[in-house]
Amino acid sequence: MKAPGTCVKCGNEAYIRVAAERGGHDMVCAHCFGARGPGAGRKGGTREIEKTIPPLNPDPEIHRT
Repeated sequence: MKAPGTCVKCGNEAYIRVAAERGGHDMVCAHCFGARGPGAGRKGGTREIEKTIPPLNPDPEIHRT
């Protein structure tokens, strides 16, 4: 079976179609697609994790050693 395209990154057989920066689409292989890393997601941007628990500062009068 012949692949529908060739990978624009490495030249191997490509089955994944991705949007190109210049418009249109490019074909990439699974290896190059996986090497791209995690995307920003559908909402865009990066996720920031907020600290909701205040830091632990033990009161020396209550805390006995």
